[in-house]
Amino acid sequence: MTTTVPTTEHRKEETSMDAPDLRHLFETAQDDDFEDLVRLAGHICGAPIALLSLRDGDRLWFKARLGLDLCEIPYEISFCQYVQERDQVFVVPDAHLDERFADNPFVTHSPHIRFYAGALLISSSGAPLGTLCVAGRDPQDLSHDQKDALLRVARQAVLLIEMRRNSLKSVVDTVPILIARVDRNLRYLFVNKTYEKMLGVSQEQAVGLRITDVLGAPAFEIVRPYTERALRGEALAYHAWVPMRGIGPRYIQASYTPEFGTNGAVIGFLISAIDITERKQAEDALHESQEALRASETALRSFYDSSAVLLGVTEIRDDEVYFISVNGATANYLGRSIGQVQGKSLRDLRIPKEIRGFWLENCRKSAEMGEPVRFEYARTINGITRWLAVSVCLMPGNPCAPPRFAAVAENITERKSMEADRERTLEEAVRLADHDPVTGLLNHRAFHRKLVKEEERARRERFPLAVLMMDMDNFKFFNDAYGHPAGDDVLRRIAEALRRCCRDHDVVARFGGDEFAMLMPGAGTAEVSSIKIRIEEAVAELGYTPPGYDTTIPLSLCVGGAVFPHDGAGHAEVLEAADRRLMRAKAEGMGAEEADRLRAAVAEETSGFTMLDGLVAAVDNKDRYTRRHSEDVMVYSLDIARELGMDAESLRTVSVAALLHDLGKIGVPDKILRKPGRLTKEEFDAVKQHPMMGAAIVASVPGFEDTLDAVRHHHERWDGGGYPHGLAGEECPLIARLMAVADAFSAMTTDRPYRKGMPREQALAILKDGAGSQWDPKCVAAFLRAHLYTGAMESVSDPSASTVSMKS
Repeated sequence: MTTTVPTTEHRKEETSMDAPDLRHLFETAQDDDFEDLVRLAGHICGAPIALLSLRDGDRLWFKARLGLDLCEIPYEISFCQYVQERDQVFVVPDAHLDERFADNPFVTHSPHIRFYAGALLISSSGAPLGTLCVAGRDPQDLSHDQKDALLRVARQAVLLIEMRRNSLKSVVDTVPILIARVDRNLRYLFVNKTYEKMLGVSQEQAVGLRITDVLGAPAFEIVRPYTERALRGEALAYHAWVPMRGIGPRYIQASYTPEFGTNGAVIGFLISAIDITERKQAEDALHESQEALRASETALRSFYDSSAVLLGVTEIRDDEVYFISVNGATANYLGRSIGQVQGKSLRDLRIPKEIRGFWLENCRKSAEMGEPVRFEYARTINGITRWLAVSVCLMPGNPCAPPRFAAVAENITERKSMEADRERTLEEAVRLADHDPVTGLLNHRAFHRKLVKEEERARRERFPLAVLMMDMDNFKFFNDAYGHPAGDDVLRRIAEALRRCCRDHDVVARFGGDEFAMLMPGAGTAEVSSIKIRIEEAVAELGYTPPGYDTTIPLSLCVGGAVFPHDGAGHAEVLEAADRRLMRAKAEGMGAEEADRLRAAVAEETSGFTMLDGLVAAVDNKDRYTRRHSEDVMVYSLDIARELGMDAESLRTVSVAALLHDLGKIGVPDKILRKPGRLTKEEFDAVKQHPMMGAAIVASVPGFEDTLDAVRHHHERWDGGGYPHGLAGEECPLIARLMAVADAFSAMTTDRPYRKGMPREQALAILKDGAGSQWDPKCVAAFLRAHLYTGAMESVSDPSASTVSMKS
């Protein structure tokens, strides 16, 4: 059932209470996961622009963006303000035809948006957070599946936002610092828990109240001048005694940081403040003790003896720190009487050398700076570690006498213990957040982080990086038939098998429900082929016998691999290439595997092949169809060649030629390669250059001369109407004639982004009808026979049964 969220007017009011909090919690958060979601949304919808936007009052700011340089825009001119309904995708197929947007500046000016689609981001509490949207410069609509996928990505974005928000808010609420955000009217937009503890006003109550309402008029009069300066755009810090309701005067150290709107005007400011009353009191006590020392030794001793704070006066002589005077609290801390401490050096008191160095260094620093210096250290006695925080300050005196320092110390052992516990908890939380609880492998997020780091290292140290994507076959069967515990057991077994197959420095991760991934630093194409076979064999040997059953169920895993930088200029492209090969491995059987093995073998024999195949990969990056098409053409060409009885050497030449036959498309402009509609004459003339361009590139690399005929002439026709030379009949080399048939069949049956491939039987019928006019009838007959086409006619001649060479 569709749920309608609040109208634009109500949403603006709600967002002002929620989004500012959200923005400032997330502005410094890592963007990798959000950028991945935005790229995924753009990929799903085929849109060049994708945005994850969050509402902040009258602004819309972009947490993650693809294809747009702006960071924020006014909310009132955004498309996103019309995204109103939960679980619905708002689509504008053509903004020029929609009166709501025809005059929008983002339609009439750059980026010239024509198409827009957005999904609402709704928090678990029902509050609207923003939108996940895509846009393009051409009219477009989304299919039902695309809308459903965009909604799924939007839900994932909400989960990530709330996870980040809860995590960061937890940190903000635990720090002993007052953190708040106010608008131009000095109304609180956000406060942390420390505000609640100190001022006795809950976070929910404080939001929306003015500063004077929370602090009270006397306190506000003290901070008013600083708020006025902040609203004028000045960043500032100050210390002041502020009368707090219920707890009396507190000495506050605060800083104000102004915030600016899209027009440059101040819209409010951030507040961070800390109660340093105890420190101020201690420092004041230190200064008072100095005055008391000069005025009355009796008064100083009385203060010393009555204070629970560790106090003392030290002196530096001969690079040693001596206690000239201490109070009872200090003597008790050292486990001695006052008489046993006064007049003694730290060495005399058997204080460790490292701690003595701290005292000497910081006393000298205070003398140089002329102000108090604070330092901390730990000391372990009889197995018990105690922490001490010390402030030392140079005392006035005779400049010719050894310098003396007033010292104030605080036992902070309990605080340090709490900090250590918090750190251990955080480390454990990070470990759990990075690992899959079922298999113990790294999870999807941690794998992506490792992938980015390994790519940087591979780029820096100039070595290859292999990425493997793996998918378990029929995993749903185990969960459905035997329950999720059985499925988890299978996942653990496969994870252990993958650990055994990889090297110590390789990285294995559970990428998804039944998907695994592996990083292999330093591994190239040959190693990828080897590890793929090893993994598939290791998993096949496992088998699984469910509890209570005697039958062992076979396990299998499909693997797709790619290598940086050979298969992509960055980690995202390599991961995408590995995923495409995984999909082909699941859907197409042995064609891609055979092509990968051939590539590895030829690369080892002929050094120039890696460069040529890299150019093929570059063409594939321009037009995703090319690499798969070349591998299909290899399989189909071999079918024909075997039917024609070609020898082993010729079969190998056919295979290599098929992989390289479209290499010349590297010189065809991207907009022509990717054009979904019919080409113009000028565009088709540009495409017709690719056979000659490919032949020129291949001819420049020694060792591939036998493939040139196929690369140059695979678009010739039997009747002479082809290109580039218009060769007719057997004027065209046999390797090119058979590849023309394979190339045509692949082109007809392969799905493209803009159309679905035709049925196999229809394509075979077209080949039969074109035999003798467009294609060599002997090659067509061989292909039809290889593919058991029942509609083959006697008019399509049969090849000779004898062995044929490519010179035929």
